[in-house]
Amino acid sequence: MSDLGEVLAYLRQHIGHQMLDARGRPPGGLQLPVVERYRPPARTNHFERQAQSLRGAHPQ
Repeated sequence: MSDLGEVLAYLRQHIGHQMLDARGRPPGGLQLPVVERYRPPARTNHFERQAQSLRGAHPQ
């Protein structure tokens, strides 16, 4: 994965798969609500810094 967009897409896909897996786990008919929300630039910058750190630690 060479750019931030690819990394974020991979992370979203991975989390989506985890959420689909978790959907069948709550007992007693409970449901897991999912709410998308706005991420302020400060939070987005955190993800960008983390992605850069991971790319530096694991170049492929």
